[in-house]
Amino acid sequence: MAALAGIEKPVRADETAFFVMPEIPYGQRTVGVDLTLGRIDIFRFIGDASLIGLEGAMSWGLSEQLALNGRLGIVRASDDNDDGTSLDNLTIGMTYRLLTDDRGAGTSALAIDASLSLPTASDSDNSGVAALTWGVFYQPDVGRYLPDATTLRVSGTYRLLTGRLMAQAELGLQQLIVDDVDDLTLLRLGMGVGYLAAPRVALIAELTTVSDIIGDNFDNDEDFWHVLDLGARIGLGNGGTLGIRFYLPLDDALRDLDIVGLMLNYQAAL
Repeated sequence: MAALAGIEKPVRADETAFFVMPEIPYGQRTVGVDLTLGRIDIFRFIGDASLIGLEGAMSWGLSEQLALNGRLGIVRASDDNDDGTSLDNLTIGMTYRLLTDDRGAGTSALAIDASLSLPTASDSDNSGVAALTWGVFYQPDVGRYLPDATTLRVSGTYRLLTGRLMAQAELGLQQLIVDDVDDLTLLRLGMGVGYLAAPRVALIAELTTVSDIIGDNFDNDEDFWHVLDLGARIGLGNGGTLGIRFYLPLDDALRDLDIVGLMLNYQAAL
């Protein structure tokens, strides 16, 4: 508790981002860093592979409605026998708030988001295995990590604020253009709820569903994959925000890989 004694900045619902879905722009300019600790049992890493990733992100509000976004980081996978380190795929994009409705007891907003990931992840030796492992690990957006993959995304996001409660939903498409294999078309559905439990603490639960039902890319019995993120965002005295969440895949196919993650995020206003 002593570490939180200097907290001064309240967490506002209209400034609190969910973990996976795009942030609604209101003119804010922020930089952030994400630290991910994870585990997965896959590929030539014998037994459980440990994952660690450090990624930087920026959102630059050009106006009250339009923001440019960018993300790049470095990821690592290792066990007792092998290890590999790679860049992830450089991601750039924009988010535009189409409208805001302040009528009634709550406030709602609708935004569109578009982004592009370029194939900057390694595709060779252990580094390529590490990038591929991260692509399997992070189901909400495999295109951020897969080697030799260019990813185009477009989505629509709706957000509702009322009192201490906030809710958000997303519907999006991801088109992955991967060297030497068929292109992948993925549908992403997001739903999240948040509660301002204290002036500086927002509790967040977010469910992400990814499906290949449109492109029928994979020959298996499962068309939908579900991931749950549970955590909180805490306002800090230096004007920044600390986020912490647990990343929990829900489907048997993913749970059989022993996937689990702990993710920390620090975001500061510019």
